Amino acid sequence: MRIRHGDHEHDVFLLDSGTMDTEIEVDGVSVTYTEADRTSDGLVRPCWLKESARQACDDGLLEDDDELVS
Repeated sequence: MRIRHGDHEHDVFLLDSGTMDTEIEVDGVSVTYTEADRTSDGLVRPCWLKESARQACDDGLLEDDDELVS
């Protein structure tokens, strides 16, 4: 999925790490969460995935030209 955050677009993927944790990848950088907002049938909600990717950007996970992406 591609998301827009500020002036940037990011590639976001949900990964299967083989654990109970939820792992996402934002522009090639993986982040692991112990919990995720899921539907009653266990699927990760797209709104949670988008918000988690944006939060990773806000937390300084991704860098662009030696400056943090906002």
